[in-house]
Amino acid sequence: MSETESERLDRLQQAAEEVRSHLVVLRGGAPFLSPLDGRLLLEWLEAGIGVPAILRALEHAAAKRREKRVRTPLSLRSVRRRVTRARQPVLPEQTPGSLGTLVDALRGQADPLVQRAAEELAGLRGSGDELARQALAVVRRYHQDAWDLADRESLLALADAELQDLRDKLDDKQWTAALEEVARDKLRARQPLLSAAAIWDSLSS
Repeated sequence: MSETESERLDRLQQAAEEVRSHLVVLRGGAPFLSPLDGRLLLEWLEAGIGVPAILRALEHAAAKRREKRVRTPLSLRSVRRRVTRARQPVLPEQTPGSLGTLVDALRGQADPLVQRAAEELAGLRGSGDELARQALAVVRRYHQDAWDLADRESLLALADAELQDLRDKLDDKQWTAALEEVARDKLRARQPLLSAAAIWDSLSS
């Protein structure tokens, strides 16, 4: 049975919200998409590109940005080429892998937030992109909670030291955004098992 227009719009809106939320977790800052990013995201979703593939591309871009000292905020535009050229835009409905190995690795850690995420992942049911999207919601909750509880002053000081040679090239708004993005990236790097890439790899292998 084909979906109604209302159902289609609801589906696209939910998917867009997942991408927006993940982008904010990665970079901090403004909790909305620019008009250009909004149009780009709609094009991808209507073309059948799945949310997990988009989020995996965003995380890959976030990691590369620090190496290249990119000054502009992380956006969907920055991953346009990687997303549109994705060889596997969605996970197959019958995924060859599972989250079991990932859950076991997370359960071996002492951090209560990681333990909670492991149990949430263990309780998920489904397959393909739908299972990956559920798992990525767990990933977002973990990283947002970790950020809320983190020693932000220390993380921002590390980011300040790393970006100091760019200070004169950025206005105050750009500088604040750059500091938060790098600080969040440093915190996220401490837990690579809770990422879009780790979820994708677990389900596709």
